[in-house]
Order: sequence, then C-alpha cells, then structure tokens
Amino acid sequence: MGRCTSKYQKDQKKQTRKIDEQLRKEHSMDMRIIKLLLLGAGESGKSTILKQMRILHKDGFSRQDLELIKPVVICNTIHSMLAILRAMFHLHIDYGDPERLKDSQLVFATIHANREELTDELVDAMQRLWIFENSYLGENLTKNFLSVDFIEEILLNILVKKHFKKFGIQLKKFGILFISKLSIFSRKLWNDEGVQECFRRSNEYQIDDSAKYFLDNLARLGAHNYLPTEQDLLRTRIKTSGITEVLFELKGLTFRVIDVGGQRSERKKWIHCFVDNVNSIIFISSLSEYDQTLREDNCTNRMLESLKLFDSICNSPWFSEIHFILFLNKKDIFAEKIAHSPLNVCFPEYKGLQNQTECTNYIQWKFEQVNRSNQREIYCHHTCATDTNNVQFVLDACLDMIIAKNLKSMGLC
Repeated sequence: MGRCTSKYQKDQKKQTRKIDEQLRKEHSMDMRIIKLLLLGAGESGKSTILKQMRILHKDGFSRQDLELIKPVVICNTIHSMLAILRAMFHLHIDYGDPERLKDSQLVFATIHANREELTDELVDAMQRLWIFENSYLGENLTKNFLSVDFIEEILLNILVKKHFKKFGIQLKKFGILFISKLSIFSRKLWNDEGVQECFRRSNEYQIDDSAKYFLDNLARLGAHNYLPTEQDLLRTRIKTSGITEVLFELKGLTFRVIDVGGQRSERKKWIHCFVDNVNSIIFISSLSEYDQTLREDNCTNRMLESLKLFDSICNSPWFSEIHFILFLNKKDIFAEKIAHSPLNVCFPEYKGLQNQTECTNYIQWKFEQVNRSNQREIYCHHTCATDTNNVQFVLDACLDMIIAKNLKSMGLC
C-alpha cells in the first residue's frame, strides 16, 4: 500500500509541475500582450487612429479593401451634400446662382422617386458585397451602412449599381443613372457661393468632418475608373457599434488595440473591455468640436461632453493604476475654425488670444485639470488622425513609453 501511495504522490507532483509550467508559460505570454483601449466621444477620430495602426503596423489595405470601401466614400459625400442642402433651407440661405436651386431640387426629387425601390433586394446585395467580415470593419459595417437614415440619404440605386455589377450582384429594379452625372450637379452646387456660405456655418447643423475633403474631390470621385485612395479610406465615416480591434506585433510584444463606439448609446458596452488587464488608455477628443453639439443631443456641446466623459474615466477606480494618454485630435480643422469661431463659445471664461496655439493650450489645461490624482500624469499629444506621418510620430513616442512602463512593471528595467 505504501508503494501505491508513493506512486500516487509522484504522479500528483508530476501533474502539479506540468500545471505550474503551463501557468508560467501563460503568464509569460500574457505579459507580452499589451492591451490598449481607444476611448472618447463619438466622431472624435478613434476609428481613424485604428485604421492608421493597421497601415503603420500591419499589412495596410489591399486593392480589394479599397474597392469595397468605394460605396462608403460615395455615401459619405452625398450625405454631406444633402446635409448642406437641407441646412440651406433651415438657415434661410439663398443660392448664389438661382439655377442651383433646380439642381438641389433634382437631387431631392431623385431620392423620393427611388425611395420605395430600396427594398430587401438591396439589403441582400449589400450583405453579400461586404465579404471581408473579419477585417477592421467587420459585420458592423453592413449593419450601420443599412440604417434607415443612411439608405434614405445616399441614393444607392444611382451610386452603386455599377459597383454591384462588378462583383456579380444584379439590382434588376434600379434605373441606370451614373455617378458621373450626379457628380456634375454636385460640383455645380458645391461651387455656389450660397452653398459655401452655408458650409462656413456648418457648426449650426450636423455634417461629417470629411465633407470638404470629399466635396473638393468630386471630379475624381465621379470618374468612371475611380478607385479610393488610402487617404479616402481614412476619411470615410461609419459609426462604430460594439467593439473593433487590431492586433499587431512590435518589438517582440503583441499590441491589442480596442476601439468601441463613442456615442452615448454605445458606452454601456465599454465595461466588457475592462474585465481583462488594460495597460493604457488612449482617450481621444476632437479640438474642432468646441462649437458643435452632439448628433444624439442637439443641446449638449461636444467638447463639454468629452470633458465630462474624460472626467468619469480618468477618475474611475477601475483605472487608478492605468496610464492615460490624451490625443487632442483634428488640429488641422481646429486651426481653420478658430480664426472665425471664438473659443469662448464653449468656454465663456476664456480671455486669451484667439489663435491655434493659445486656444489649444487652454483646452489641454482644461483636460489636465480634470485629473484628480496627484500620482497620475496625463501624456498629451496634438494630432491629426488623417495625417499618417503625424500619427506615426505620435504613436512611436506613445508605444515606446508604454513598452518602457510595461517592462518596468515586470521588473525588467
């Protein structure tokens, strides 16, 4: 019996050693995974930063990716033009050339004439078109791209017919109207002085930040052989719903970067990201939104909402040991806007100069004042998420800092 007991004990010790070794391996692997959260309010630029990480640290985007993003480019462009045309009416702005009124009426008439034909056939075609489910956009692309507001505003029957045919998808019910024809009307409208005046007042209504970029490029977008560029892809906007992530290797470590929806309705999903260990949080706030209101709440200033959100995250007990990096984003748009829209629209107490440097420093100070911990330093960077060189410079500095702090926490430096 003693021999049996001895053998049993040896087997148990052997099994214990195996388990301990496996746990050590798993712990070692876990220590080589750095988890970053991209947090911030909606439309702050989180998804654009995530795309840049894919460009800089993964394999970028293939020609097929660019082909598949083409309808989104067109949709964003038309969506922006429609937002301006609606604002022309609500803000009582006259067209510089009365003939442009006919062009705008044609656009809206086309929408209403074809609205009923946006049927299940189109939905099915769209779902079959987005064949790269596990890429950076995932299934959320189709779900959001097919929202009622998007479908109403983007004239898919006109814009995407040829694109669908290229992928072997037929839309039998839709008439043949080509994007080149629509782009001619849009160019006439965009060059109108009244439309330009309306765009200068874009803080008074909701419009994508990419509007000017795409509308300035209407001739290129309307070309028969148009293929989106990487910059076009960076400028596209699709509301992030749920969680999107990018994994990449750098200096022997695996970075897991997670982006979650920033709109109020999406924030309840963030808690699921916090269960596992998080090394750092990159909080992104848009500098240029100081004179804009939320899409989901027309009475709330976007920057004040962002400050409130930063306060709740920065001072949460969940993140007391986590490094915070702050990206004050869209500095390019901010530089243009601050020249004619004063900062005290958002901060009435501000008495400084109305220039980019002074105002940016003041906004940074407002965010830093939110931090109530004497032990935590906020690492702040001013960014333009659509500028790959700028993002590379900032990310290199941030990732090196994160790696150094991770090694220090492991006792390796």
